[in-house]
Amino acid sequence: ASPSVESWWGAEDGQFQLVEGRPASWPEGSVVDRKRSDPGEPFSPPLLDLVGEALSRHGQVLLLATRLGYAPALTCRECGFSPRCTDCRIGLAFRRQSRQLHCHLCRRQERAPALCPRCRGRTLTARGWGTERMEEAAKAAFPRVPLVRYDGESARGVQGRALRHLIASGKVPLVVGTRSAIKLFARGALGAVAAVDPDPLLHLPDFRAAERTFQLLWAAAERVGGGGRLIVQTHHPDHYAFSALVHQDLATFYRNELKLRAELAYPPWSRLARIVGRGRERARIEALADRIYRDLVGGGAGLTIYGPAPLGPARGSHRWQLVVKGD
Repeated sequence: ASPSVESWWGAEDGQFQLVEGRPASWPEGSVVDRKRSDPGEPFSPPLLDLVGEALSRHGQVLLLATRLGYAPALTCRECGFSPRCTDCRIGLAFRRQSRQLHCHLCRRQERAPALCPRCRGRTLTARGWGTERMEEAAKAAFPRVPLVRYDGESARGVQGRALRHLIASGKVPLVVGTRSAIKLFARGALGAVAAVDPDPLLHLPDFRAAERTFQLLWAAAERVGGGGRLIVQTHHPDHYAFSALVHQDLATFYRNELKLRAELAYPPWSRLARIVGRGRERARIEALADRIYRDLVGGGAGLTIYGPAPLGPARGSHRWQLVVKGD
């Protein structure tokens, strides 16, 4: 339903055939500007009104949490600015303890600014709400409405099987969940879906962040039935991904995304390769990554190389990566 940007470009280029079916029924879309809301609360008053309206019609509602375990992005509450890496132009992750901004692609680090570089505002804050915190806020906002939380923790074992049956049966009106919860609903089964805070996903340190945000919310919108509501609460109400989503307009999203990819020379206008070194001895893996970097730089192929950068450990092994970009 929402192919990769490379596949869409391939269809426009004649490499693939684009077969368009009849547009499916689509919920009424609302984009809620979060900048003027209380940053200490996950739900703005307009979102609460829309969710309450959907619940009053006895429809099942999904409050979708799109923060997937990454450090929250740093965002200006006044203008919506979020820092990006000056070298590779992807979103910088914020680490609260060290007050540092980190690029997971090229390993660039910098001190988090005290003032917004764009508007000089003083309200640069970490954004992102986990499902447990959202569950507490939803119980406070709708104290008489039965609700459950479905995420990577609650979905395990016997409890997870019981939750899946309860949600799929439609007996619980309000569900707070991550992307895994979307699959529990049949197409058209929901009365409303509300993306409470998609901005951290939009600002992940990945050039495909907008594409993946769009694909996730598109899949959620397909679960809403006719006459239902699609609600996106964001600090970036004018972002083309959200506009294309609420208007069920695939072409607008891909046109804007392809333009941005061309300006930054990212696929499909270039090719990327990722080289990962893994081993038990950190020093040896780090030395190997440095040697590969020197060989690639000295090869004269005109490549752009990000890294080498450390990855998180995996099963007792140390990992380092390089990302190579070329024509």
